[in-house]
Amino acid sequence: MTGPLSRIVASIVRLWNTRDHLQLRNLRPSHLPYTLAMPMGLGIGNMMSSLFRVNAPLFGLDPKVTLYCAYLLGACAFFPVSSKHFAPFSRIMAALASVAIAAWLLLPWGMSQSAAATLCWFGLGGCVFCGTYAYMLVLNNTERFFGAVLIVVNYGLCLLLDAAGAAAGQLWKVLPVGFLLATVVCIAQFKPRELDESFARSVRKLDRTMYPAFALFFVFFLMDAFISFLYVRGGQASILFFGLGATLGGLLSVLVQFIFKRSIWHVWNLYFILLALSFALMQVDPGATLYLVGSFLCGLCTIGYAASFYTFGGVMRKYGSYVVFKKYMCGACLPPLIITFVLTGILNAHSPDFIPRVSLAIACAFLVLYILFSPLFQKHLFTAGWFDDYRKPDMTALAAQIEQTDQTGLYRLTSREKEVCSLLLAGYSRKQIGIELHISYATVGFHCTSLYKKLQINSLSELFAMFGYQEIVADRQL
Repeated sequence: MTGPLSRIVASIVRLWNTRDHLQLRNLRPSHLPYTLAMPMGLGIGNMMSSLFRVNAPLFGLDPKVTLYCAYLLGACAFFPVSSKHFAPFSRIMAALASVAIAAWLLLPWGMSQSAAATLCWFGLGGCVFCGTYAYMLVLNNTERFFGAVLIVVNYGLCLLLDAAGAAAGQLWKVLPVGFLLATVVCIAQFKPRELDESFARSVRKLDRTMYPAFALFFVFFLMDAFISFLYVRGGQASILFFGLGATLGGLLSVLVQFIFKRSIWHVWNLYFILLALSFALMQVDPGATLYLVGSFLCGLCTIGYAASFYTFGGVMRKYGSYVVFKKYMCGACLPPLIITFVLTGILNAHSPDFIPRVSLAIACAFLVLYILFSPLFQKHLFTAGWFDDYRKPDMTALAAQIEQTDQTGLYRLTSREKEVCSLLLAGYSRKQIGIELHISYATVGFHCTSLYKKLQINSLSELFAMFGYQEIVADRQL
């Protein structure tokens, strides 16, 4: 046991020192529609439990079970869609969701209203999946991070409004319409030239890095199925504490990754610990104080929401393509989630007292597995060579900035000089640049000399200052 245990401890020690490098300057206003499309679509999803709880049951199940399944089936409809039909599909789904939610608002209570809500969720599933594709394969790291935080904060605020009684007023009908309208507007602004690069990616062999990243992504949404049934058991007070925790969960993500610049590994640690602890506290009677504390900690578990999209989105951006996205998201992720949610719904309908126990057992099992597999996560994910991209300014943002500077200043940089410039600004040494671009050290030096001459600068610190990267200069001088 000494060997495996020492490897686990060594992995944890090394992972503890990992850091991220997120900067506001990497947020691109032109990419705002891609950043907001998925969070706005998920905004309606955040209101599911309260918005549609008064619907008539379909097939004898809780309304949110049938709605969630319709949502996932709408996402599955994305699978046969080719890249050429991406834009028409996204617009058709947006139109379907819009018409269906209008029908839901106008129809009286009954099966027809429930059917309209189900159709709305089917269309919404397609919209959100299109937004998810853009989120993962178009955005840079900083944009993905803040998009994920927006999802979490939005989720928490909706729950706080629900607990405050907003679900009984007209606001609860205005909000979903607003979210859906924002989603439609964002999807309508998707530009082919922004998506073409991801569509053009060839189908490559699946990298082993994708497996642990996908496992974390899948685990979060698997446990989310249990969370959706747990926090509502305590009534409005439990929803209030859960909503407060969820709102603070988004702020906690910002604190850990953006303020303290700790890596995403630390966020995943918090998630698994909070998950097991909150489920343990929620084993008591739903009216007990400990249950409310558990609901609050369970709300903090929404940091996993941000972590799952941020982690898997980064891996997908690095190794993914249109086909790979569909294989993982539609083929590997959705069917098990549909089955899990249906089984959880059936268990909740017939034996609700078993939900907390089953949830706790699974959460503890995942926590133990996460610790045991620390060496695997260290090697193939959190300390892999390419994962340094998470701790540096995103290359796409740098490339765009260099291109704009070149055009404005008429420097006439070659494509190779632009690549070298991007890597220098990302913190690469000349030796690392040579390895990255598969050129010799001397050739890198030649391109650096030519780059400095054209930009009329004499040192690396001047290059950083020219592009506004003084913080990185300070880091390198330490």
